[in-house]
This record gives sequence, structure tokens and C-alpha cells, in this order.
Amino acid sequence: MNFTSALLDLDQPPERIAALEALLNDADRERAKAFHFEDHRRRFIVRRGLMRIELARVSGLEPDRLRFTEGEQGKPGLLNAPELRFNLSHDEDLALLVMSREAEIGCDIERIDPARARRDIAQRFFSPQEFATLAALPEAQWAEAFFNCWTRKEAYIKALGIGLSYPLDSFTVSLVPGDTPRLISGDTDCSIAAIDAGKDYCAAVVTL
Repeated sequence: MNFTSALLDLDQPPERIAALEALLNDADRERAKAFHFEDHRRRFIVRRGLMRIELARVSGLEPDRLRFTEGEQGKPGLLNAPELRFNLSHDEDLALLVMSREAEIGCDIERIDPARARRDIAQRFFSPQEFATLAALPEAQWAEAFFNCWTRKEAYIKALGIGLSYPLDSFTVSLVPGDTPRLISGDTDCSIAAIDAGKDYCAAVVTL
């Protein structure tokens, strides 16, 4: 599994935000203006700008020369560097960008919030095997295991490029804290990697 990853700090000072905004194209600037909350606008500008810088570093193009496209299900690509696959995910002030020239790739990053690790959500979206494994764990491991499962499943469907229409309960991933990330059952073979994003976040990358 050959990929490059970058954690992007979205909490930047005003002068840095202005410099990153200068890298954006007109479409991105219009999208930024549409955000109602200033924090959301700021994070959008920073993640788009930092994404351009990282993609430029890997592709050899200038950040403001990158031309983006989207697949039928919204999966991003580069018109002027189509061999470079990439994916971006963010939650609050942290984003994860992953890039590969060898495989389709997807990622997800989530802040570990025990209040969001709800049993009803797990029962609705996780496979029966995943839910049974989760339910058998000690309460102290519940939140980490929940987000292990969630990020790996999100990264899988993003790598496939088919969007949330793909049933999350139709495939099974490992989730127990400390166990090797892997696809236990599913239609498409893949490799799963956990990304160390700090104690407050859980992140995963899937390459097909």
C-alpha cells in the first residue's frame, strides 16, 4: 500500500488565511462566501488552500494552476494530473489529505466524541458482526472502537467513489482497538491503514 498522507491544521492566523485564499479559484471563493458561519468559511479556505499546496508538492504543478474535477458521485480528481488520486476529509480544526499514484484511495477523520458514538447509530449502520463485536467490548473501549469502525467504513466507500448510497452494513471491517485494520468481508479487496491523528481523533485510509 503506497500512499502519502498529510494532516492539515485548519486553525490558522488571519495573515495565513489571506495567503491561502489567494491560491483559490473563483469557484472556491464563491463557495467560501456561501458559508453562513465565519468558522466554517475560514476552515473551508484553509483546507482548500493547504490541499492545493500539498497536491502541488506531489504533482509538481503550481498550487494555483491545479484544475479539479468531480466524478459522478462527487469523488475529486485533477484534470491536469489525472494519475494522482487523492481524497480529503475534515472534522473541526483538523483535516486529512491522502494521495496515491498507484491505487484508488479514500480517507476519513473524525473527532472521538463519546456522545456521537451512539448504540442506535451503530445498530443502524454497522454490519451485524461489527455491532456484535462492538457490543461485547468494555465501555471504556466503546468510543474508540465505534470511530475505528466508522472511519474505516467511510474511507472504504470513498475509495470506491460511489458515495453514501452504498449500504454501510453490507461489508465488515475490524474495529477492536489495537487489532490490525482490515476488511473482514466485502465485495472489493482493499488495504486499510490507521492514521495517528492524536488522542482526540480517529482516522483511516483505504486503498483498493
